[in-house]
Amino acid sequence: MEQNKGIGELFDEAETFRLTGKTIDAIAIYRQILIRIPNAPMVLRRLAECLIEKGVPQEAISALEDAIRLDPEEPSQYHTLAGALKSRGRMQDALLIYRRAVDRSPDNITYLVDLAWCMADIGAMENDRALQEKALEVLTKALEINGSDPGVLDGLAGVYKDLGDRKKALEYLRKAMAIDPYDTDRIEIFERLSTPKATNL
Repeated sequence: MEQNKGIGELFDEAETFRLTGKTIDAIAIYRQILIRIPNAPMVLRRLAECLIEKGVPQEAISALEDAIRLDPEEPSQYHTLAGALKSRGRMQDALLIYRRAVDRSPDNITYLVDLAWCMADIGAMENDRALQEKALEVLTKALEINGSDPGVLDGLAGVYKDLGDRKKALEYLRKAMAIDPYDTDRIEIFERLSTPKATNL
């Protein structure tokens, strides 16, 4: 019986379910664990990840907020929370939380790129060029950390495209394609920007 299992055994079982795609089973066990030990930030984080995967971001947000209250220095939960907030259209809240993730792990490429994309998206929606240029600064920092990361190069290309700088956008797309030549979305964007008659940047 599940209730006779120890916490460690239950957690291992939940992790196995999570890693093998049995997300609903994993959620059920994480919830069982939290009934017994409600102040377990790792379990709350894992539960939130599964809830996001199953399309329940609001419940995931609550779990992550609890995890952050219990373990305020773990950067991954800020990053996951920001993504959940962004999926709910809470862009300004997401931006704030992405910044907190980067504050705690300033050299994490994924966190920097996601922060920059959030800045760029808000900048494009609100016609805020200053915020778009701030996104370029964040991506330039990421590029200094890892100059061969296609995601960073794609980010730079995307922001320059939104700013209307076709030449710079193509430059970074070429660099990304040299590293990863098989990304069809990237190829499509490159071909569209390379077309002289293209006007929709």
